[in-house]
Amino acid sequence: MIKISSSNQTRNNIYRKKFNKSKLLKKILPKKAVIFDVGSNIGQSVHEFNQILPYSKIYSFEPQINCVLLQKKKFSKNKNIKIEKIAFHNKVQKKKFYYHLFQSRNTSELSGFYQINKKSKDSITLNNLKNKKNYFKKLNKFEIIKTSKLDRYTSEKKIKRINLLKIDTQGNEVNILKGSINSLNKIDYILLEIMFYDYYNHNVSFYEIEKVLKKFKFKLFDITHVSKNPLTGGTDWVDVIYKKT
Repeated sequence: MIKISSSNQTRNNIYRKKFNKSKLLKKILPKKAVIFDVGSNIGQSVHEFNQILPYSKIYSFEPQINCVLLQKKKFSKNKNIKIEKIAFHNKVQKKKFYYHLFQSRNTSELSGFYQINKKSKDSITLNNLKNKKNYFKKLNKFEIIKTSKLDRYTSEKKIKRINLLKIDTQGNEVNILKGSINSLNKIDYILLEIMFYDYYNHNVSFYEIEKVLKKFKFKLFDITHVSKNPLTGGTDWVDVIYKKT
């Protein structure tokens, strides 16, 4: 047995040598895991999951057609990756989906059901802009898309078990969980992003997430990433893993 000091610094140093997010997922998930990636964008996390667990079955969900086409091209030879053009929410309905036209490394990552907040005090980008008027003209364009519920998908596809549900949807995480009530008993782990800052006109709290998940015996297992804000001194967002106890 390895002797581990009770010192916080020593414990954290040993942890960092043994684990990162990829190593942790490889440890807690089965080799042939079933993974739902909701808000997969251009397939960054799909690629990561496939590298960690090459025998897993990955369902990729993304409503933006350009991202879906890029994924289908990228993963065309992998039969274990199923790509779906679907936006999940808490009910089947038509909603505004916002996108943006400014130049960025990957502007599509910022798209979602909530507008970028033009009055944001936390955003480093918006606070450093010289020509806000021109920049704002490129924000918050929208298209109307039809949403579905994760419950509906798992029922139609007869999904019996989901080892990992990953959600990264720019503040829509709670709505997706509320549309997954009948599926949560089938899920082992949930990896999601929780945004605290005011970059969008909506943010999320631990309370909102846990209000849904605690009813299904999920417990916070790990905080895999913390994004700090050098402008405000606060935390913008975290990536967390919840585990079914």
